Amino acid sequence: MSETPETDALYKRLLAENPGNFIHLEEFLELACRLEREMDEALTAIHNYKCEVEAWELLRGARRERDEARAERDSLKLAAQREAEHHDRMVGELEKVYKERDEAREQIKELIYIAERGIALAEIDFENDKFGVVSELRDGVERLKEGAK
Repeated sequence: MSETPETDALYKRLLAENPGNFIHLEEFLELACRLEREMDEALTAIHNYKCEVEAWELLRGARRERDEARAERDSLKLAAQREAEHHDRMVGELEKVYKERDEAREQIKELIYIAERGIALAEIDFENDKFGVVSELRDGVERLKEGAK
């Protein structure tokens, strides 16, 4: 197939319509072929340019999406680090509270022991219980035992 099919078809038609004007048609043919080739080259260049522009736009969009994804990843990573630090602090506080609770339970046990010994000693001398001290101590110890559970 020819590089200039449109011009070739026009040339054949003009030759058929104008026999004897062969020289002028040859010049016309040469110019028309050059113009058709240049037009085809320009159309190819325009098409290539459009494809390149489209590729750059796609690349720019992909880079933007990549940057957004990186920013979101970094934000989530920072949030996760903060949550982990917060969790570690809370665990530390919880361990401290449990330790303090266990120490308080031990102190309650000691107080109950001391109170029961005091009651036992007070029961030896009933005269000291005129004002209901032993009964009051017993009630207090029972409340401590209930609270310690």
